[in-house]
Amino acid sequence: LNLHITKKQKEQIKSLSHTSLDSVKEILLWTKESFQSIWESLFNNEIDSKLKLEKRKEQDKKIKENNLDVNQYLEKFDKVRMQIFLIAIQMKNKRLMELILKGKGEELYIQQKKLQDVKFYLYVWVMNILSLLFVSNDGVKIANKEQLLMLKEKLFSEDKSLKIFIRNIIKIIFSYMGKGSTIKKNTLKRFDGFFSIVERELMSGSSLLSIAEYIQMTPSALSHWIKRNIGINYEELLEYVQAEKIAEFLRNTDKNLSEIGECVGIKYGSLVSEKFKRKTGMSPTEYKTYFKYKIKE
Repeated sequence: LNLHITKKQKEQIKSLSHTSLDSVKEILLWTKESFQSIWESLFNNEIDSKLKLEKRKEQDKKIKENNLDVNQYLEKFDKVRMQIFLIAIQMKNKRLMELILKGKGEELYIQQKKLQDVKFYLYVWVMNILSLLFVSNDGVKIANKEQLLMLKEKLFSEDKSLKIFIRNIIKIIFSYMGKGSTIKKNTLKRFDGFFSIVERELMSGSSLLSIAEYIQMTPSALSHWIKRNIGINYEELLEYVQAEKIAEFLRNTDKNLSEIGECVGIKYGSLVSEKFKRKTGMSPTEYKTYFKYKIKE
């Protein structure tokens, strides 16, 4: 047959029982690449189908494991996102809302592929969060609740990009928010200034001390103000913003952890990994494996 096999394979052949059909099958399997057509014609129904079945089982197993890992991640990080999104609504901060919805939207885009599906799932996610406001009455009043829940037609009437869709969601939420919020205007204004500084100074570390100087407050007073008005402490909010920014770099760039750390005010790559996993439930490597952004609008 003019088969080309290695010395090692010859030794393996010698050790086989030459009266066994299984031995012949094994030899043919070793020489599959150079003996493809005969191998398929002889054993296609018996061996090839078995290999395909085994391969399919292995693929199904990996998909199941991957889905489980992704679902565990989504469950943990979504809880954090939900908490911050409620704060963004409470403080009427569009920039923070956009940061959250962009992260969630891009992940959905990677998973769902189709833009219309992404928009729908993002819409449902937002509506689920807003429904919490209807029952909690936590400092925010939503006007015309029934109309707000029927905004699907308005949002999906035009085939816009994900970026525009997100901005439309934010615009609509604000247009339906009532004027009876218990949050004072000067508190909302202070939060706008505070969050803008956090984002702007993120690369240099965004320390509580430096932000307090910008806002002209003592670090202690600012810390108490954040906890009293936002409901979480400064470090928790900062770590969340860093996590969203890290996730964005992992999705859209090939920067290593040290380079990403420089962009989000974290000195060491190991700390980037530690903080990211604490907030999201996944390591940066796991996140990049599942959510590397390959779909561009």
